[in-house]
Amino acid sequence: MLYELAKIENEISVEDFDIKWTLMKTSLPFNEKNLKYLDILYNLREKWASPFLRSRFTADTTTTQCAESMNNKMKRYLSAQTHLPTFLQEFEKSLTLETEKEEEANVHQLSTTPTTLFQLQFEIEAAEILTRYAFKLFEEQLEQGILKYKILSTEYVSTYVILD
Repeated sequence: MLYELAKIENEISVEDFDIKWTLMKTSLPFNEKNLKYLDILYNLREKWASPFLRSRFTADTTTTQCAESMNNKMKRYLSAQTHLPTFLQEFEKSLTLETEKEEEANVHQLSTTPTTLFQLQFEIEAAEILTRYAFKLFEEQLEQGILKYKILSTEYVSTYVILD
């Protein structure tokens, strides 16, 4: 079942996703418990399936990245021979250092604005509100032509519309 879900999850279009989902449900022998689970998953598809997430900017983050990062930090300070007081002292030092780095990055981000490629109004506004990393990804998509937009202009106002 997981293999089938992985194949479906990466479908390009919503239509292809729905077709393959129906095909999977009807062609594989699921028991009542699994069918109920699949129905719950299907109802939440807009939160996990790629075709439904394409219009959302996520900066390539996943929900488990934060926990994985913390686990990696802990592994640096924890072994079978580490005494608890030593571990806690070292881990506290690590967190303090991490907090200082974050504060420095925040000060840098708040005191400067990244340069823009095309000087478009929505690009300038994005540079002011997005984090450095998110803006870098935004600029890459804009430069590669992945991010499509159109300009709706009236006599007094120009509106930039991001297209799906």
